[in-house]
Amino acid sequence: MKAAPAIIDVGYVPVGVALGEEALWVVTTAERALRIEPHTNTATTEVPIGYPVALTTGKQAVWVSDSRGQVWRINPDTATVSQTTPVGRGLVGLCATDGVVFAANNADGTVVEIDAQDGQVVRVVPVGHAPTDVASSDGIVWVSIQSESAM
Repeated sequence: MKAAPAIIDVGYVPVGVALGEEALWVVTTAERALRIEPHTNTATTEVPIGYPVALTTGKQAVWVSDSRGQVWRINPDTATVSQTTPVGRGLVGLCATDGVVFAANNADGTVVEIDAQDGQVVRVVPVGHAPTDVASSDGIVWVSIQSESAM
């Protein structure tokens, strides 16, 4: 039997949603990351962050990129920001996989690779014109790039 859909009022315009190991996470225009408990469909925690543009979850972390060029690491157990990594303005896409976080930077045409443990930038990879998002699976990183003719 399928569960009935739930409508959860997060109070502000949601910008992104990601399913973590134990909870659903939503970032909003109110500069907050909200932890939603899936069994009760209620927001139990608000974490103040910068103005979010992307959200992803990884092993034991929630990652949020903001409009000021920071990537925030949130500890989902304590609901606190455990680190921030400056990577440059223009962040649009974010994904976490295998101890690495990838951030697509639309402004400079790069994907930034961040070590998930220490938050250090490992490398910056030029990918061409205007990446719009990034995903990873089985060790392969996929990047969507906006065509120059679409500008």
